[in-house]
Amino acid sequence: LRLALADGRATGEVLQRFLALDAVAYMKPFMKLKMFRDRLLADNTFLNKVAIEVVIGGAMQLIAEYQNRGKAFVKEFDFVIAGIATCVLANFFTLYLAAPTLVPKAASLTTSAVAKFFNSCPDNAFQTVLKGMPAPSFVQRCGGIFKPMPELFFIGLVAASGGYLYTACNVAVRKFFNPKSQGGADLDALQIGKIGVAVGAYVAISSNLRYQFMAGVLEQRVLDTLLAGQVSLRTAGSTVIRTANTYLGSYLLVAYLR
Repeated sequence: LRLALADGRATGEVLQRFLALDAVAYMKPFMKLKMFRDRLLADNTFLNKVAIEVVIGGAMQLIAEYQNRGKAFVKEFDFVIAGIATCVLANFFTLYLAAPTLVPKAASLTTSAVAKFFNSCPDNAFQTVLKGMPAPSFVQRCGGIFKPMPELFFIGLVAASGGYLYTACNVAVRKFFNPKSQGGADLDALQIGKIGVAVGAYVAISSNLRYQFMAGVLEQRVLDTLLAGQVSLRTAGSTVIRTANTYLGSYLLVAYLR
């Protein structure tokens, strides 16, 4: 933050926000971590949204697992835990990468032209900008849409492949000890790889666009403007929006994989 203030990437208002947040006891540990600090400076309810995503994502996945497994729910609870963990991790990193930030990343002298361009792009294509800070151009905002795609693809690939690989190994172990054991999908490495690539592409495109629009437009530009200073109402509004997004995302993913 000191470097950002020194080279003009941050303004006095950003420093004021930092001091106000750092003065709150439970915020101090998060303000020491850059990954949280950058997003809390842009949105002081970011931690609320993380909690919303974790709770809603976990609850929706739990309901889906119960509906799919029925009477075998308890017996196959290890599969359930793997599914919930995969969902929660994917939701968290999508929320994190699509969240607005205030301080642009500093590019090193050895950075390529492409990397310098994406460093200059906002983390959220639709986010607002504080007075006194340079507004991103239309091209930079377009770049903000593509900026998180490689990381999101990797997250989707790892989350899906890891989840299915765990399930496949678990099924194999169960059948080894009990040939009559049922439950779980019998998938080979090629099928798991294809599903991983498909989910990675879905997260990089569909989830990326939905989360950026939700955070930059519906929350920052609409809720934060209409309910400025009313944290509880903003959190309630975010809960409704993010619940709807979770339902929509689940429906689109099932339709896409089919």
